[in-house]
Amino acid sequence: MKMYQFKIIDDGNGTWRFELGGINLLIDGFTVKDEKHWIKHPEKAYAYFNVQGHVYGVANEIKTFPTVEDFYENMRTQYQILINDNAVHS
Repeated sequence: MKMYQFKIIDDGNGTWRFELGGINLLIDGFTVKDEKHWIKHPEKAYAYFNVQGHVYGVANEIKTFPTVEDFYENMRTQYQILINDNAVHS
């Protein structure tokens, strides 16, 4: 798997924000190895996204993903479920 083309923003307080396709991931540091962004402390990473004015946040604590790419893939699935569910109920 190739690295995703995230927009990566240094929030200036030790936190990095990775943005792609409406999904935002907040992490406290990373290294690049084997074409992936390895999260410094994966259990402290968070994701959030907005669906029809509702902000959803998910912690990377319960099922911990070690890379930004793996965490993003899981969040993309959740995001798609919420988008599709909201489209059906609109």
